[in-house]
This record gives sequence, C-alpha cells and structure tokens, in this order.
Amino acid sequence: MEREETGRNGNDLEALLKGLTPSQLLWVSKRIDAKTDTKACEDADIGMSTLGRWKADGVPIDEVVRLIREDSVLLGKERLRRLVPKAIDVLEDELDGRRKLDAAKEVLDRAGVDAPKQVDVSATVRIVKMAWANEST
Repeated sequence: MEREETGRNGNDLEALLKGLTPSQLLWVSKRIDAKTDTKACEDADIGMSTLGRWKADGVPIDEVVRLIREDSVLLGKERLRRLVPKAIDVLEDELDGRRKLDAAKEVLDRAGVDAPKQVDVSATVRIVKMAWANEST
C-alpha cells in the first residue's frame, strides 16, 4: 500500500511541476536547500512580494516543495525536459559552426544511429598485392 501512495504522490508532483513557471521552478529548487522562504527568494533573486502573490494566487509551491522532499528526482527531470528545445537549437546551430563533425556525431548518437563498423581490408590488400606480384612475373 505504501508503494501506491508514493506513486500517486509522484504523479501529483509531476502534474504540479508542469503548472509552474520557470521562475517558480527556480524558487522551488532553491527552497529545497534553503532553511527559509526568504533565503530561497534571495538565492533565486525573487522578491518576497512575488512569493506572497504566488501564494495568494493559489500557486501550490509549498505543496511542491513538500512533495519534492519526498521525490526530488522529478524536479531535475522536469527542468531537463524544459531545456531540451534549447539544447536542440544549440546543437542545430553547431551543425553550421566550426565543429560540424562533432555536432553531427552528437546528433546521430542521440538519435540512436550507430556509427558504421570498421571493415578490415587488410586481407583484400594482401590479395591485390599477390595478384600484382603474379602479373609482374
């Protein structure tokens, strides 16, 4: 029964995280380690009046902090998920930059395209050399 409870909290947290703005997510991430709301506001460069407005507007940031303390991995996943479009843009821009080959390899790697396997051509080279040797005799 305890496992179901954790799963439900995880789903609740995921839904709540998706409803937060980037500034609210930043504040939440700072609040996890900060001892007070004030310290989290300072660390996130967010005014206490903004925090007060969020709470007055019903933004469930205190509930999010509570749930994250139960499952902090979801916050990281959500922040990474939101960075994916920017990361793809950077990678796409790099394809036109100086490091085209590295960028192309990264795209192919992330897309799951395997690099071509190296082919051993030494046996073929030996056969060709033997054929040339036979022709010259």
